[in-house]
Amino acid sequence: MNEREYAKELEKALEKYPMALKVTEVAEILRVSKFLVYRMINEKKISAITIGRERRISKNEVLYFLITGKSLCSNPNSDLFDESEKNSWTLEKVCDMCCVTTES
Repeated sequence: MNEREYAKELEKALEKYPMALKVTEVAEILRVSKFLVYRMINEKKISAITIGRERRISKNEVLYFLITGKSLCSNPNSDLFDESEKNSWTLEKVCDMCCVTTES
């Protein structure tokens, strides 16, 4: 199975989850403790944002981490391409967060 097929399988397996995941949901997906997820966030292995008093992690961040073992923001100049939608996404690192720009 190549990387693209693996990514499609992961995406299908995670389709029941919302786009913005709670720490407990990420822990469930990765089959680790929520404390390890917090440590991964603090060590910048996974990017997260704070909403109120809670952390949220993008489902795309988790998918990318599962495929590559890296954070999406570890390569701020990377491009993502989805052949089915014919859209291209460009990542840009701004204020320690990743902003995604979509082009059709």
